[in-house]
Amino acid sequence: MTLKTLPGHELTVLPRHPDGTPCAHELTEHGKALEAGCTGREDYVGVCACAQWWETDEVHGLLDARHARHLRELAGGES
Repeated sequence: MTLKTLPGHELTVLPRHPDGTPCAHELTEHGKALEAGCTGREDYVGVCACAQWWETDEVHGLLDARHARHLRELAGGES
């Protein structure tokens, strides 16, 4: 079992509008909204299934790395 698959600590990352509501709209490759009423994506929120860790960032991949650090800390490894 790898730390990325630690049971009970799965990562969910959701894109959000500037007002914090979820954004499931289709965007152009430059992040512009394709649908009327969508204000575009502001950031992403990453939430661990354990409900003891969450963070926001403008870059989806950084949340993956920070969640991996959370898992290492749980396993007693480096922070």
